[in-house]
Amino acid sequence: MPVDPAVGTVVGTVTDTAIGTALGTGVGTAVGSATSSVPGAAASARAAGDGPSGGMTARRDRRRRQIVAAAADLFADRGYAAVGMDDIGAAAGITGPAIYRHFGSKSAVLVAVFDGILDAVTATPPPDPAGAAGSELGQLVASYTRAVAVRRRLMAVFVREVHHLPPDERAGLVARQRTLVRRWRALVARIHPDWPAESVRTAVHGVFGMLNAVGTFDSPLDDTELAATLDLLARRALDLPTPGPDAAGQSER
Repeated sequence: MPVDPAVGTVVGTVTDTAIGTALGTGVGTAVGSATSSVPGAAASARAAGDGPSGGMTARRDRRRRQIVAAAADLFADRGYAAVGMDDIGAAAGITGPAIYRHFGSKSAVLVAVFDGILDAVTATPPPDPAGAAGSELGQLVASYTRAVAVRRRLMAVFVREVHHLPPDERAGLVARQRTLVRRWRALVARIHPDWPAESVRTAVHGVFGMLNAVGTFDSPLDDTELAATLDLLARRALDLPTPGPDAAGQSER
């Protein structure tokens, strides 16, 4: 798949904007799973089921997830500009105007799509101040490469469609991504104290650029193979030890 000239520019700065990744198939399923697996979401859903209005709240939450999942598939298949609210409604089993009960605009739906993916790819163990930096960063690399490998299609959507987001919404995605980038940079600096700060920055941003670009080209590798390949490349770029065959390439399901 040829890469749009604009992609290079976006990917070059994608670590300063946000994460976009997708499943090779069934993008909507991944997004729906991500939005329903946010820490605390299950407890909130259970709490919403208690009381007279709980059932209605739970139904609204389910409907929102259906809309977001349907939109993710359509954006991946057709592109953001070619999809209308009526298309999203039809795919979600409701009328287009009914979507406005849940989202104020199509860009708000796109924000929800990216938020769901961000919830999945940034779900990492909390920092361990007493732990080994190399081990912690290795876990982060493995988690991130698995996440992007199984969400490759929506990465292409992000790279091409992020400019459709309103500036304030884009800024929110930027902030979430930067938090993860800063964590990686701090760990790399601890692992390689002899590296100049600019070398640390270049290495980390280069790795994120590579990983986030996974959806901009066609790969014959399945999710497990792609995750293992990306993991190896990222570790080499960051000068991390390579794990044994049993530790790498375990696909996220």
